[in-house]
Amino acid sequence: MINPTHKLLSFLLAGYLSSLGLAFGAKEALLIANGDYAHFGKLPNPISDARMLAASLKQIGFQVSLVENASREGMLDALGAFEQRLKASRGVAFFHYGGHGVQVNGHNYLVPADADIPDEKRVATRAVELEEVMTALDASGASASIVVLDACRDNPLPATTTRSATRGLSVVQAKPKNSIIIYAAEAGSKANDGLFTPILAKAITAPGRPITEVIMDVRRQVNQQSNGSQTPGEYNQLFEQIVLAESGGNSAAQTSLPPPPQAIPYQPPQIVAPPEPVQSIQPSAPPQSLYDFLDSWFASTSSNDANFVIGHYAEQVAFCYNKGLTSRSKLVEEQIQYTRKFPNRRYTDWNLIGIQPDGSGGFKVDYSFRYSYSGTKSANGRSNVSITVRQFGGEWKITRFDEKASK
Repeated sequence: MINPTHKLLSFLLAGYLSSLGLAFGAKEALLIANGDYAHFGKLPNPISDARMLAASLKQIGFQVSLVENASREGMLDALGAFEQRLKASRGVAFFHYGGHGVQVNGHNYLVPADADIPDEKRVATRAVELEEVMTALDASGASASIVVLDACRDNPLPATTTRSATRGLSVVQAKPKNSIIIYAAEAGSKANDGLFTPILAKAITAPGRPITEVIMDVRRQVNQQSNGSQTPGEYNQLFEQIVLAESGGNSAAQTSLPPPPQAIPYQPPQIVAPPEPVQSIQPSAPPQSLYDFLDSWFASTSSNDANFVIGHYAEQVAFCYNKGLTSRSKLVEEQIQYTRKFPNRRYTDWNLIGIQPDGSGGFKVDYSFRYSYSGTKSANGRSNVSITVRQFGGEWKITRFDEKASK
């Protein structure tokens, strides 16, 4: 049996050692740099900037993966590999993106080098949503995450096709635990190409400095060198200070915590009366927008068009099943292969069985249909489906999907 006194002493000692800033794990970095754009204005600096930053990160002990002029699939595959490395090491994560970025309806997207995006309607399926990065980092179990976005340039989409896309990037809503997100320019503002990242690359190697002090120094330099036109933004949710370059030549990441906690004498619990029951508030009747969403969902579920599958259907599948665990490109490819396996598909007897509140702001939807597939193989029967649908940022998303097929 563990002696309670020994357990308390061990806890206090662990807190004291942490306060000294000792190393706490490996350091993994993923840098994506897109500059040689096929359909947008070329950017001369992201590649050279990323190489400079990669050298600095290696100098302070990071394992660095640098991806240049990547396609959408290349970006997502690199992100998936990055997540797996972090799951193995549980270390510090450093993600940097340099290239075109665009904000559409409050959502941020990183634009692949080969992306052909004629209008904002195609952004969601031809660019990489920043939420994919945040989800992967959160799922990785990284001890801390540093996300740097040098993508706050003017909206690259043609002006005649833009309604909801705006300059710069918006504030990230979903953030990984124990993280700091750094913009080359504050949210909604434009960043000059080639200014922010070189300054960061030099500042980050300073020994013994917490990341927040490094960013403060970078912010001051960028503001001065841009004559006040650019100020980096910072959204800090760190639980403790992170020092990437330890003083004294040791490059291991370290954390600075408060002094060790003092033992608190035991106090017997006080008995308090239970709170009065609160009547739960159920959402109102399903809005028309939910029915519109379901119409699109049924249509995309039934589609034989691979291009349509890449769109609405794959987006929902990725959101529902992915959660950062599998690359979205793989999920899309699996669905495309399934479509090709049964090129002749017929759906009949669609039946919306019921829609009811799920008790937490969403709706549970039950429906059924008959299917008949033919191609390299054949199959037919009835599917009974139950899904949960909720709104995120004004958009309906499927968060749960259960299907039972029968003859």
